Amino acid sequence: MVAYNWIHDNLSRGVGVGVYLDNAAGGYTIHHNVIWNIPSFGVSFSAALFVDSSGVTYTANDNVAYNNTFYNNGSDVYVYDPARGADVRTMKGVNNIFTATTKFPPDAVEQNNLHPPTDPLFVAASRNNFQLRSGSPANLGDHRWLSWSSARPGSL
Repeated sequence: MVAYNWIHDNLSRGVGVGVYLDNAAGGYTIHHNVIWNIPSFGVSFSAALFVDSSGVTYTANDNVAYNNTFYNNGSDVYVYDPARGADVRTMKGVNNIFTATTKFPPDAVEQNNLHPPTDPLFVAASRNNFQLRSGSPANLGDHRWLSWSSARPGSL
């Protein structure tokens, strides 16, 4: 589980990633994080299947990203190797605020995410204040995101 973190300003040379789940890493939940100023991918995970030398099979099934806020990343979410064995129908992206591109496999579950060009109406993103202003589209109707300040364990 990767939860309740501020992940930002990765100054890596080359590929800079906020949260990286390597080949066949499955069963992870990434939630209630604020991820910004990452040059490559805010979150990147593999959709591969891997069999080790003893014959044990590992898959990247059941990875879930929910209630995360992304800002000013090269790409917010990138799932690579979607044709390499994982059941991408078990991957979920729910209630996230995206401000850049995302690449989930076509059969992954995506619901209630805010995508560009919709402005989430952050209080002051340039000053790292990602709370939502009154009238934010992330606070209306079926889209009930939690601002960073109101996120608590068990609140989803």
